[in-house]
Amino acid sequence: MAVWKVVQGWVRCFVDNQEEISTRYAGHPIELPFYYAMTEDLPTGACSQRRSDPDFPLEVKLQGIKGFYAWYKGLSGEKEFEKELLDRGMIAAIGELDAEKLAGFHMGCVLWANDDRDVAEFHDTLWAFQRGKTFFTTKEGWIGTAEGTIREGDLIVLVAGLDMPLVLSPVGENYLLVGHGYVHGLMDGEQWPETLDQLKLINIV
Repeated sequence: MAVWKVVQGWVRCFVDNQEEISTRYAGHPIELPFYYAMTEDLPTGACSQRRSDPDFPLEVKLQGIKGFYAWYKGLSGEKEFEKELLDRGMIAAIGELDAEKLAGFHMGCVLWANDDRDVAEFHDTLWAFQRGKTFFTTKEGWIGTAEGTIREGDLIVLVAGLDMPLVLSPVGENYLLVGHGYVHGLMDGEQWPETLDQLKLINIV
């Protein structure tokens, strides 16, 4: 239940910031960047490629995305599982359930509706990747996850010599290292400045 409540918050955060996110990731279905952020676009099984690579095995990609979409729709409220089951007469009135039981019921509906194991498997995959991490959005529309706790005002920074962005907290004129992160669209040098005059020297304490 604790994991469920956390990911519900992550989905709400994503939905609430879709305007900025859709502008940043224009040209993609809006949910795909969220899918890659949740899985950190990591290889699956014996495959060494990123999921977003055009030549990533299609059957593996489709299986993961299928489970993700059903999981996402349930958590974002696009699919009202409880109403569907109420209409079928399969459950008693929702008003008779307290908040804890209703949340648990909703979790069960999303993860095991129609015996679709792809949804539960995606949820397990997400939990394995994201334990101890924080989901975030930036005011520019970037989305990602990072180790530790991120606070409003922290910065996502690309650092020379590193393949992943860092999360830094301003401390006066210096910066405190919070941890490394996954930010979809910043992992393969796509946003690295073309000239050195665009770089800045900073002190990390």
